[in-house]
Amino acid sequence: MRKQLLFTFHLKMAIKRLQKAWRQLRMLFSKKQTNSKGVGTDLSIPEHCETENVFTFVVANRLAEALAERDALRKEKDQKEKELEMERLAVNRAQREIDELKEELTWLRELVESTLNITDFGTLCNDGPVGDKESELDRKDLDTDAALIALVPL
Repeated sequence: MRKQLLFTFHLKMAIKRLQKAWRQLRMLFSKKQTNSKGVGTDLSIPEHCETENVFTFVVANRLAEALAERDALRKEKDQKEKELEMERLAVNRAQREIDELKEELTWLRELVESTLNITDFGTLCNDGPVGDKESELDRKDLDTDAALIALVPL
């Protein structure tokens, strides 16, 4: 947006310079010169011929500069648009990867929870002696692991 405003500004300035040159050219050709008798106008304006050529050259140069500046600004605008599109593609690609990782994390979390549920069921079905210290420690470790996994943000 900023580049477009800058382009518009430069284009307007070039147009103003061209309008100024055109006004000067019109003034140059509208100067009336009386002949030696003091009557009528001499439309050939011989003393201004060199000035007219110089002025025409200046107008042509200014127009060429304005066109070159416009083309340069267009190229710069196109380059910035390409860079912006590349950034958009990179952001979209990164967002897809994040979404895939979230899905994978959810799947792993569900897998761990289901594994813990199976382990809990296996612990409950354990036919070992009541009050077995190792069974109690394993059970506490599983509860702690389940609590930590439940805290993982998605």
